Amino acid sequence: MIYKIIQPSQHLQSFVKDYLLLHFKFDKDTRIPVKPFPASTLQCLVFYVKSSVIAYNPDSGKFTTFPPIAINGSLTSRLDFTVSNDYLLLSIAFHPCAL
Repeated sequence: MIYKIIQPSQHLQSFVKDYLLLHFKFDKDTRIPVKPFPASTLQCLVFYVKSSVIAYNPDSGKFTTFPPIAINGSLTSRLDFTVSNDYLLLSIAFHPCAL
């Protein structure tokens, strides 16, 4: 498992808040937990290197599969994220209004 928050270089700090590197690997027989994400103002560019994310919106009852590269804006409601058993993500989080 990797969970690492990386600070940007000094010349990018006015735009980039941080980088996030995640790698989770679960046994094939393990039930993968659902991760609820609350509404937030985080804006980021996300690379789903391995696997994809399926988001469930409990307010609308809809499921959405994110593309391998996504620009995420402000979430207005909670989403429940589900990933596969081998998940690798690189996210670039921006300061508000930097995008």
